Parts: sequence; structure tokens; C-alpha cells
Amino acid sequence: MDSKKRSSTKAEGSKERGLVHVWPAGSCSVTPERLPGWGERTVLQAALGVKHGVLLTEDGAVYSFGTLPWRSAPAETCPSSPILEHALVGQCVVTVAAGSFHSGAVTESGVVYMWGENSAGQCAVANQQWVPEPSAVSIADSETSPSLAVRILQLACGEEHTLALSISREIWAWGTGCQLGLMTTTFPVTKPQKVEHLAGRVVLQVACGASHSLALVQCPPSQKPVPERCNQCSQLLMTMTDKEDHVIISDSHCCPLGVTLAESQAEKQASTAISPSTETRDSQGEVFENTHVQHDPAVANKLNVGNVQTTSGDAVPPQLDIIGTTETSSARNIPSDPDAPAGNEHMQKLSDPSKRENSENGEKPVPSQLGYISRVAAGRDSYLALVDKNIMGYIASLHELAATERRFYAKLSDIKSQILRPLLSLENLGTASTVQLLQEVASRFSKLCYLIGQHGASLSSFLQGVKEARSLVILKHASLFLDSYTEYCTAVTHFLVMGGFQLLAKPAIDFLNKNQELLQDLSEVIDENIQLIEILNTLFFLPTRRLHNYAEVLLKLATCFEVTSPDYQKLQDSSSCYECLALHLGRKRKEAEYTLGFWKTFPGKMTDSLRKPERRLLCESSNRALSLQHAGRFSVNWFILFNDALVHAQFSTHHVFPLATIWAEPLSEEAGGVNGLKITTPEEQFTLISSTPQEKTKWLRAISQAVDQALRGASDHPPYGGGSSIQRQEPPISRSAKYTFYKDPRLKDATYDGRWFSGKPHGRGVLKWPDGKMYSGTFRNGLEDGYGEYRIPNKALSKEDHYVGHWKEGKMCGQGVYSYASGEVFEGCFQDNMRHGHGLLRSGKLTSSSPSMFIGQWVMDKKSGYGVFDDITRGEKYMGMWQDDVCQGNGVVVTQFGLYYEGNFHLNKMMGNGVLLSEDDTIYEGEFSDDWTLNGKGTLTMPNGDYIEGYFSGEWGSGIKITGTYFKPSLYESDKDKPKVFRKLGNLAVPADEKWKAVFDECWHQLGCESPGQGEVWKAWENIAVALTANRRQHRDSPEILSRSQTQTLESLEFIPQHVGAFSVEKYDDIKKYLIKACDTPLHPLGRLVETLVAVYRMTYVGVGANRRLLQEAVKEIKSYLKRIFQLVRFLFPELPEEGSTIPLSAPLPTERKSFCTGKSDSRSESPEPGYVVTSSGLLLPVLLPRLYPPLFMLYALENDREEDVYWECVLRLNKQPDIALLGFLGVQRKFWPVTLSILGETKKVLPTTKDACFASAVECLQQISTTFTPSDKLKVIQQTFEEISQGVLASLQEDFLWSMDDLFPVFLYVVLRARIRNLGSEVHLIEDLMDPYLQHGEQGIMFTTLKACYYQIQREKLN
Repeated sequence: MDSKKRSSTKAEGSKERGLVHVWPAGSCSVTPERLPGWGERTVLQAALGVKHGVLLTEDGAVYSFGTLPWRSAPAETCPSSPILEHALVGQCVVTVAAGSFHSGAVTESGVVYMWGENSAGQCAVANQQWVPEPSAVSIADSETSPSLAVRILQLACGEEHTLALSISREIWAWGTGCQLGLMTTTFPVTKPQKVEHLAGRVVLQVACGASHSLALVQCPPSQKPVPERCNQCSQLLMTMTDKEDHVIISDSHCCPLGVTLAESQAEKQASTAISPSTETRDSQGEVFENTHVQHDPAVANKLNVGNVQTTSGDAVPPQLDIIGTTETSSARNIPSDPDAPAGNEHMQKLSDPSKRENSENGEKPVPSQLGYISRVAAGRDSYLALVDKNIMGYIASLHELAATERRFYAKLSDIKSQILRPLLSLENLGTASTVQLLQEVASRFSKLCYLIGQHGASLSSFLQGVKEARSLVILKHASLFLDSYTEYCTAVTHFLVMGGFQLLAKPAIDFLNKNQELLQDLSEVIDENIQLIEILNTLFFLPTRRLHNYAEVLLKLATCFEVTSPDYQKLQDSSSCYECLALHLGRKRKEAEYTLGFWKTFPGKMTDSLRKPERRLLCESSNRALSLQHAGRFSVNWFILFNDALVHAQFSTHHVFPLATIWAEPLSEEAGGVNGLKITTPEEQFTLISSTPQEKTKWLRAISQAVDQALRGASDHPPYGGGSSIQRQEPPISRSAKYTFYKDPRLKDATYDGRWFSGKPHGRGVLKWPDGKMYSGTFRNGLEDGYGEYRIPNKALSKEDHYVGHWKEGKMCGQGVYSYASGEVFEGCFQDNMRHGHGLLRSGKLTSSSPSMFIGQWVMDKKSGYGVFDDITRGEKYMGMWQDDVCQGNGVVVTQFGLYYEGNFHLNKMMGNGVLLSEDDTIYEGEFSDDWTLNGKGTLTMPNGDYIEGYFSGEWGSGIKITGTYFKPSLYESDKDKPKVFRKLGNLAVPADEKWKAVFDECWHQLGCESPGQGEVWKAWENIAVALTANRRQHRDSPEILSRSQTQTLESLEFIPQHVGAFSVEKYDDIKKYLIKACDTPLHPLGRLVETLVAVYRMTYVGVGANRRLLQEAVKEIKSYLKRIFQLVRFLFPELPEEGSTIPLSAPLPTERKSFCTGKSDSRSESPEPGYVVTSSGLLLPVLLPRLYPPLFMLYALENDREEDVYWECVLRLNKQPDIALLGFLGVQRKFWPVTLSILGETKKVLPTTKDACFASAVECLQQISTTFTPSDKLKVIQQTFEEISQGVLASLQEDFLWSMDDLFPVFLYVVLRARIRNLGSEVHLIEDLMDPYLQHGEQGIMFTTLKACYYQIQREKLN
């Protein structure tokens, strides 16, 4: 029951606003009465004509009342109660107007509706006496192409004419009479036309009398020449800043007192001046909005005029243009509110703000018994007032807020114009910093003043609207007010701390003495004995008192609502915010005064260096309460704690410790320091001894809170919103801060910005030296450690050295890329800031004089061990041993001209015995003394087998002196003896297992092994997981983002594979899958190993290294890779059997399959499948060979180039024959000849002209041998080809049969010819070199032998 009563009371209360009272004109006694037939619906706006009126309710509905002769229904011409204009239902009307006998309305979208008498065209309808229902008026701008609809803001109606103000501030008129202001004598005007007389002017408001019109326009900007200095603050209007390579000329002077002439400039400056919050958006008008602000020209006028008045003390008021027949004297009484239209005989405005304020001071408005009048309107025969009842003091509180805000604005304006402006205009105000601080105070004051002015105008409009508390600007945009007051108070306290008021005493003494009464009046100081400077101090802090008023009024408003309602909670919270800020700013003032008192007693020299506007004193040890441990007897140690630093002063010297990098902790009793505090800074550590435990607790708490506040960086922000006022018990040990070193020799004057831990850089950070050096990356215990980037300027070359990679204990250590200023780039391993381990050095560019590349092993910044050096300029590539940056030991050199050398090198020169082989197969075996210089005993063998033995001297290619014997063998015993001279190649080269040892050693080290195979398996897996996690984190900060599949692969690799029980084929497959994933990402140690091996292999055998003499070395290198990687894999998977071991089968064998040739069942023991025998090639070649295939196959192609040319010529020649002829030529038995073929489902007969049709599936299958990489895959293709041949023969014979090699070979030869494989010889030799040995005698081995035989047979085939 109580809830129902409360809800009904609330509903009744809501009807007590916007009540309509009317009374007749000309009567002696004013007795307003409620409008007959009208309930208690809230009316926002009303307009009166001669005998009718229009009402606009809060829900946007429009009602008409009085005499309405234009209505079509007789009962509606003189209605007993207001009637709803149904045509406007749902149109969201925002303003209404009434002429003598017609009415108008404007919707939210800017559309105008007119109705009523239209005899003079005042409703914009042609040839129609009356317009009974609201009719939309079409207003279009014909000057635009195509013509655009004009959006209307305000409407004004006279007796026979109507004016409309558009959103572009232009006037449109229609009706009859010269009061239209149109350049026409033809009436009536039924189509709205633009008033050209005011074209180019900014019209703020329009009003209509019966036969005259008025327009309020903005003054045009002054055309006076721009002065050199500002008239108010005497600053230069144009400034010039001279930079190193350019000059900046700026005219963006912003006077702290805000002087502008044009409205647009005023709005622009105002929006930037008072909008520290993003909530203000584009302009202040968007903050100061309610139901009518956006569309009500009265509010727009108040806001715009407010702009001019608040931003310019000397601004000229807007002009008033009068159009019509009335006398100009009547214009003085025209109100600025369109809701009080110009009457024909008289005008009144009861809601004038001054009268409202008088009413609150005791002078009640007429009629006083009605309540609070929000609007009045005057017609010829009657008056109307909209009244609000003061339920629970709600309306009174709103009026109190508006009235006090206007008075507060008036006081602020007086302070600005009568105190601040004269003070700024005085000469010799002090130092530039003092003047700047005073100007900052004036600027913040001006912005606050403008904010209050805007708010006052907004409240005046608010009181004419719905008056919902939740729409109050100080609620909706509380942060704007809170921030503005905070910024102003901050500026004043900065001025106070720097002694600004004392510095003003002398230059401003005359001005203050002359205006003593004014100062006392404005500051509300009664005591006459207070010094003038103190009064000025009080005056400057006066605005902060207003926050208490806001809190009080909001609390009053909150009591008008239920405690459980959202409105109550919102008002209560906002009141608390304003009250908290008032108390916060009060504390800030006391802190500033305390700090000022300290500076007065502090020694002068140190004051100048330590005194800063934003610095506040927290506590200091002048009372000897704190001393330095182990200090001398006569030493003086003074500790001063500010809000940003701890200062240690000694006699005339002092040192400043920034709070962000101070760690304070109490000393334990065991340390013997009961009252001791341990202070840790980045470069010092000292102990402070307090006189009492209380002092120790006080200082520890003060330092901790100050450090915490400094880390938060919000000391000047008020404690509203969120939990910003919550103090932590102690600041975090790990934190982010910026610090400049002053003591450390290595880091002197360097600035570090990043993470800290207990006084040391720890985590991510950036370290910059004054000379331009910079490190950006991770730190550990004060040293560079982890992944980072380092830059070192090189002044001589005007470039910089750049390193990106890993660090350890302050030195480059691990993988990295170092780009030298000279143009060289090193990618590889570092140790103790030196190149150590495997690395690639690129020297110069292709266009420079000496471009070269070296990839290999480094020891202590020098090439040492095996490496490959590519001298691009000379076209030579060296592959061999190094020591102390020179070629030393066995090596191989190839040149771009086809020369091949292997032998011994000493100090970069070929020395001793060696082998030299030219492109035409001429070979020299003997002694050398220099590059390509023969010197000593040797043998020179010609390509045809002739050879010379003796002594040789001279440079190869430039003529050689020979003393010896010439031998010419009569006949070769056989062809196989011819290449005997090449059998010694490789004997003097570096063995394959000795190559790239640094690459494998690095991988073993990553797994935690000092030497290959020596380490703990669990530790290796742990290192792999750590490496993957660290690399993922490092990759997260890089510009390259990992794909989802890559991320999933890395996550799966972090899990250690578990194998329990006997080893099986399934576990073997699991290992193979793991290796495929591991080698697919360079973040895994095995993947990095494979990636590096691929890089060195391509570096060796690409370019000049693509020499056919290097084929056997390339094959040996791959086999060495397999052996050494297999050792790594067996270390990680100890259960993996040795090379060549057979894995027992866990499942029964599939159905036995007959052999192609013998008819015997295929025995797994005799010919096992590749997957069942553990081999390094079977496990690793699928991972490794596809990456190495291009350079390797190129070497095979070069080596077999001559015989493949013969083979290819025969293939092309034999393939010219049709299928039947070729089968017959090759000796294929007729029973194997296909008779019919199935092509696309159709069976066709094989004709003598048919070509490339027989055994097509087998041919297509064999062609896939060029698309595979590993020998096992190529053997499977050959096996599939044989099966396809068998399937084709079975289909034609329709019976089972057994192949014999004599029958099979011609058919397979046909398939090989038709397959047209261009580099079949290279394919054959690659398979032969790299296939698993156990396959050679199995079925696949026999098939491969058949293919090899076909290759050689084709070269010998001849057509008859």
C-alpha cells in the first residue's frame, strides 16, 4: 500500500511542472487561472496569437486552443479544451510559434509545418483562404545544384508574414508586406524566399511583430590592422623559433585572458580552452545540451553571445537589424527569447533573469502565488505563464543552482577584468618564469570562467525544459568540471610555491593599494588588517569554494528522490565527488603553503636549483631526526623528501635521488639497526638511522607512499573515480622507471627507461648514451642479458653499427646479426662481444671493389676451422680450413672459368702437393708455390690420356716451362680405364665429417652437452622446451606474426614424447612425425640446425660452386649430415635402434604378393620395406633432401651433361614413331601389344598411326619421378610404373602370367622412351648414390637396375 502511495505521489509530482495559467490583458487585478479543459500535462513551450494559442508538451505533441476559425469541423472552431494537432503526431516537434491568426511548428529534423489563416500567404500555401491542418512547407535553396532542402532552427510569425531561421544562419520569408525584407512588390509570396539583404551575415535570432520584423545578427570582424603585441598580456602575437635546419614562424598566440573578435574564433578557442576532457567533443555546445539547447535559438543566442562576452571583454554586442513599419524605439524592448514574441500593442517578459534573481532575494515575481514561472507569452487579448510547483524543494534547488551560478560567473568576470587583466598589463612583474606562471593561472582562470558562463546559460535553458536531474551538465559531464577546477588549482599552487604572490608585492603595490576595497569585496575578506598580498592569495583560491556549493545543491536534489532510485544514487555519488575534490584541493593548498615556508628557510643557492613549480615538500630532517650511518663527526647530512625526489644535502652540495628509482626497507634487528632504513638507488646504497622508532616508521611510510605516488604519476589528480585513492602498503620491488646514471663509468650520463628490480635494470628497457649509442632489449641484474638491439654511431662514416641478437652478462653472446657501418654484415654466433662459432660474413656489395662472402667457423673474432669463402670479384670460391683469418690447411678452390684445385694452403697461398683440373679435363698433379703457379715435380695428363712427367714451372694459363718425359699410351685396355686420373679427386679436400663441426657443436650445446653424445637426455628435452618458449616470447615482439598453425606446432613440440615398452613401427613413425615438425621451425634446435645446414650447403654449391667436379663432395656432405643428425636423434630418442637394425612387426604381414620376375612370394626378410629398417636416410632424407635438392640436382645435371645430350637426342628421334612401330622396333612381343584403348570411357582400336596412347598410365606414372625428391620416393614411382604395366597387360591378356626379364625389359624401355624424362641420367645417378644399401638386392633394387639399363640402352639404339 505504501509503495502504491509513493508511486502515485511521484506521478502527481511529475505533473506539477509546466502548468498553464492564463489571464486577460488590460485588467486591473491579475488573477491567473488554469487553462480551461487542460489537465496537468507538462508543457514546455507556449505561443499566443490574437484569439488562439499553441502548446508544446514534453512528449513533442502540439495542441491548439482558443478561437480556431480555420478548423473544418464546427465543434473545433471554438473548442472548450485544447485539441491535439493529429497531423504532427510522431513528428517530434521541438519549437512552436503563433502569429495573429496562424501557427507554425518546427520538427527535430528542421521541417516547418504551418496552419491557420492563409489570406496573405502566411502559411506558404497558394490560393487557399484557410489551412485547417498542419501542412509541411517546402523550403529549398535553388542556388545549389541540385537544390537542397533547407533545415530550419527557429520560426517567427506576424500577422500576415512568417520568418524562418535556417541552420546556416540565413532568413527565409513568406507572406505579404514589406516586413518580409524581400526585393519584390508582388504579394502574396507563397514560396519561401531567402532575405538577400542579410546575405553573408550570421543571423542569431529572428522575431516578428504584427507588421514588422527583427533580426539579431553577429557583428562583422574588425578590419583594424593586427598589432605587434597582444593588448591584454603584452606577448608577441607572432613568434619565430630558430631550429638547426629550419625556422618556425607561428601566429597561434593564445592570450590567457581569451581575446577574440569573431564568433567562430571564439567558439574555436573556447572549445580548446575548456575542453581538457574528450567528453566535450567538437564544441562546448555538445556538452551544454538538453531537450532544447540544440534547436532553441534562444539558447543558441545565449551561448553565442556568451562566447563573445566571456572571451572578449571589449567585444561589441551583436547588432539588431529592424525590418518593418514599427518605430525604432520599440526595438529596444525586443527580448532575446523567441518565446516572448513581439506584440502589436505591447510586449512583456516576466521571466527576465534579473527578476528571477530578485525573486530569490525576496522580491517575488508577479503572480507570486503560482510557483516558479519558467516561461511567459503575450497575445493581444491575454497572457500566459508556464509554472512549476516546488515539490519537496526540487524546483527551488534547481533555481538556486542557476542563480548562484550566474552570480558566481559575474564575480569571476569581475576578477578577470578588474584584477587579472590589470595585473598582467603591469611592467617588471619579475622573471620570465614568474610571468609565465601568472599567465598560466590567468589562462586556467579564463577557461574556468568560460565554463561557468556556459553552464549558467545552459541552466537558464534547462529551467525552461523537462528539468530532469539526470540531465544536469554537472552530472552528465562531471569530469569536465572536476578537471577544470583541478587544473586551475594546480596552476595557482604552482604560482604560490614559486613565491609568485611575494614577487607581485613590489610591482603591483600601487595597483593593490588603489583597489583595496575592490579586493576585499571580491575576496569576501572582512578583516582590514590582512596584508594585500594575502587578500590576493585568498582571491585566487576563491573559485575552489564553489565545489562545496555544487555538493550541497546536489545533495538537496538527491533528497527529493527515493533512496533506492538510480537518480538518488547518481546525485549522491556526484555530490561526494565534488566534496572530495574540494577537500583534495584544500590539502593541495596546504601542501603548497608548507613547501613555500620551507623554501623561505632553505639556503638560497640550493633553492634555485631544487625549487620547481610542481615540487612539494613531504618531510625533512632539519630536527636531526634522521642521520647517515657511519657519517663523520662534523659532517652535516640533511635529508629532504619531496613528492618526486629524495634530496641529500651536505653543506653547499646536494644530490637528488628520483623517487621512482628508490627502494626503501627497514633493517632487521639481526643487522643491529633497530631504527635503520636501508635506501637502495641504481648507483648507491646507504643506511639512514632515525632517532626513535616512531621517526623510523614515519620516514619509511612517507618514503613508501611518495615512491608509490611517483610511480602512479597521479599526484595532482583528484581522488574520484575508481580506486585511485587506495594506498598500497609498499611500492612494488619490480617497476618501470626512467633514470640517468651519473657515477657508473660504463653507463655515465646514459639514460635507462624500462623495468627495474631492487635497484637494477631487470626486464625490458631502453638504454641511451649521450654519444648516440643505444641498447633496447632485456636486462638481468643491471646488465644486458637476453635478446636485444644495439646501435653504435660511427662518426667517421656518418653511419652506425647495428647489432640484433642475444646477450649474456652485458656482452654479445649467442646468435645475432651485426651490421657494420662499413657495409659488412655478420650473421652467426658471438661470445664475449666477439664472433665465435659458426657465422656468415658479407663484405661489401656487388658494386663495390671487393665484395665477398664467408660462411664457416670463427674463433675469438677470427676465421678458424672449416669455412667457405666466395670472392665474387675474382670469381673464386675457397672451401677449406682457416686459421687466424687466413687459408691454412687442406682446401678446394673452384673458379668461374671451370678450374678446380685441391691441395694444401699456407697463408692464403697454395703450397706443396695438389691437383689442378681444367674444364677440358686436363689435369695436373704435383707441386705448387703460389695461386695457380706450378713449381716442382708433377704429372700433366691430357684429355686423350697422354701425359707428361717431369718438372714444371709457371702460372697456369700463362705458359708453363716443362722439363720431363711425354707418354702416349697406344690403346686403352678398356673404357673404364680412361677416367682413372679422376679417382684421386677429394683425397686432399677436407673430409666431409670435418666440415661444419661448429654448426653441430652449437646444436649439442643447445641441448646441454659439452661434446656430442655427452649429456643427460632429460636435460636436453628441458632445454628444448625452454628454447621454444623463449623464442615464442621473443617472436611475439617481432613484426612477423606467427600463424595459427605455426603456434600450434610450437605448442605441440614443447611436450616431451614419451615411449614406454618395446620399440615398434608406430613409435618409429611418431619419431618421424616429430622430426618433420621440429625441422619445420627454426625455433627448435633441430630446425635451426637443418636451416643452417641448408644455408651452408647452398652457399657452397651455388654460383661458382656449381662445378661438376664437386658432385662427389656434395654427396659425401649429405651423407655426413645424415650420420651426424642421426646421432643427435638417437641421443634424444635412446630407444631408437642403430643404423640398419630391423624393427619387429607388431601386426601380421599383408597378403603375399607374387614377384614380377620369379613368381616367388615376396619375402620381407629378403626384400624388406623401407619403413621397417632403421636407416638415417630413411628417417632424415624426407626432411633434408627437399631443401638441398636444387643445388644437388644441378651438380648431377652438369656432371652427366654430355651423356644426357646423347640420351635426349635418341629419345627425340625414337619418339617420332607411332606406338605400333616403336613397340615392334623395341622387340616387344605381340601378345603384350594393346589392341584396344579406353579413352574417356570410350573403347578405341589401336591403329598403326596411333601415338602416345599405349601404356599411357604407366608413362604418366613414371613421369612423376621428376616431382619427387628422395630415392625411396623415386623407387616407389618406379615400382608403381611396373605395376601399371602389369595391369595394362593383364587387361589385354585376360589371364594370369609371370613376367620374365626378357619380356619385361622391352615394354619398360617403351614406357621410358614415351615418358620423355629430360634428366633421366641425373635421376638414375642420384638414386644410385643415395639409396639405402639394403634395397639394392630387393625387388625395388631390381626395378631400379632395369631403369638404369634402359637409360644406357637408349643411348645405343639406332633406327634402321
